[in-house]
Amino acid sequence: MNKRVLTAVIGLPLLFLILYLGGWFLTALVVFLSFVAQGEYINALRRGDIKINYLFLSVQNLIILVLMKFDFYAVPFGIVVCFMLCVMYEVFSDEPSFLRAVLTLFFLIYVPFLIGFLMMFDNIVYGKYMIWICFLAPFATDTFAYYGGKRFGKRKLTPISPNKTIAGSVCGLIACAIVIFLYGLFLRYYFQIEIHPTFFSLIGLITSASSQIGDLSASLIKRTYDIKDFGKILPGHGGILDRFDSILFTIPVVYIFSYYLFR
Repeated sequence: MNKRVLTAVIGLPLLFLILYLGGWFLTALVVFLSFVAQGEYINALRRGDIKINYLFLSVQNLIILVLMKFDFYAVPFGIVVCFMLCVMYEVFSDEPSFLRAVLTLFFLIYVPFLIGFLMMFDNIVYGKYMIWICFLAPFATDTFAYYGGKRFGKRKLTPISPNKTIAGSVCGLIACAIVIFLYGLFLRYYFQIEIHPTFFSLIGLITSASSQIGDLSASLIKRTYDIKDFGKILPGHGGILDRFDSILFTIPVVYIFSYYLFR
C-alpha cells in the first residue's frame, strides 16, 4: 500500500502538470508511455514463446504516433503500410508466423493509435478541459466498482477477471455518470461551456463502459499469457499497461464526443 501511495503522490501531480501544459509536453508523455507499453507487451508475448522484434515494432509504433500528431487523416494509410510491413516481415522470416503478424498489428491499434488521441485534444475547442475526462472517468469507475463490488457483489461479471462482479460494474457506471455530470456543472458555471450537464451524464456512462472494456481487455492478455502484471515501472501498480488499460479505451471516446460537440 505504501508503494501505491508514494507512486500516486509523485505521479498524479506530474500527470496533472503535463495535462495542464499540453502541447509538446503531452506529446512527450504519449511517446514515452507508448514505448514503455511496447516493451511490456513484447515481454508478455514472450511468455507464450512469441518473439517480436523490438526495433521492427518501434518503427511502426513511431509511424502511427507521428501521423496521429501531424496528420490524423493519413493514419489509415499508415496502418495499411504497417500491415504490409508485418506480412512482409513474416514472409521473409526464417520462422514465419501468422499469429505474430496479427499480434504485432494488434499492438499498433491497441496502444499508439488509442493513446495517440491524447495529442489531438490541443486541436479542438475546450480540448484542454475535456481531456481530463479521459482520466476522471476511469478513476471514478474503478473506485466505485471496487467498493460497490465489495459491498453488493455476488455474481461474477466474467471468468476473465474473477474479482469483478456485475454489481460492481453497475456501481461503476452509475458513479461515473454522476461524477462526469458534476464535472459538466463545473465547466458550465466556471468556464461558461454551454453544454447541458445532463449530456455529460451520457458521456459518463459511455466512458465508464469503455473504461471497463479496456480493463477486461488487458485482463484477457494477462490471463492468456499467465502474468500478474505487465511491468514494474509503477511500484504498487505494475506497468504502464496495468495502470492505463482502462484509460486507453476512454481516450478516443472522449475525443470523438468533444470533436462533434465543439466543432
